[in-house]
Amino acid sequence: MKRTTLAVALLSGFLAATSIVAAAEEFSLQVPATQRPTTRELRAEFPWVKNIERDSSPTNAVTLTLKQVLRSDESYVNGSEYERRIAQESVLGYQQAAWLTKNQNDPRIEQALSGLRQLQIDFPGTVAVSWHGTRSIAHLRRCGELWCLSWTSIVLGFEEVERGRRLAIGGK
Repeated sequence: MKRTTLAVALLSGFLAATSIVAAAEEFSLQVPATQRPTTRELRAEFPWVKNIERDSSPTNAVTLTLKQVLRSDESYVNGSEYERRIAQESVLGYQQAAWLTKNQNDPRIEQALSGLRQLQIDFPGTVAVSWHGTRSIAHLRRCGELWCLSWTSIVLGFEEVERGRRLAIGGK
């Protein structure tokens, strides 16, 4: 059986003891070059978007891999700690999440995503701000048989119940 040589770069100690860890570690997917969205484009689809606070997501083709956010001994991480931990990563953003949802029925992509059904995947490269000041990031979750693109607040933090959450990172 052929194995992916480096599908996930793990931060020291960021590995959760779950049955889906192996699938996440093995996961990698080529994502083509994509343009960053404008505020106007996001607002057309998501009327709550006031502006894009920042977008550090790559626009070149990348290999999407996944990384655990919570350490195995943690039950919670707040939003500022989450952002501190991802600061050194090449994190993917809205356009990569949108590309995945648009192309999820492609047999190659469907096969790559099939082992990740219990995960939620964050794309924090794009941070959108609502009219109320809430800062949110693109997020993929399962909606029945399909992956749905939604937004999740990064202010509140993430609890142990979300141990299946992974960070989408990109490499060349």
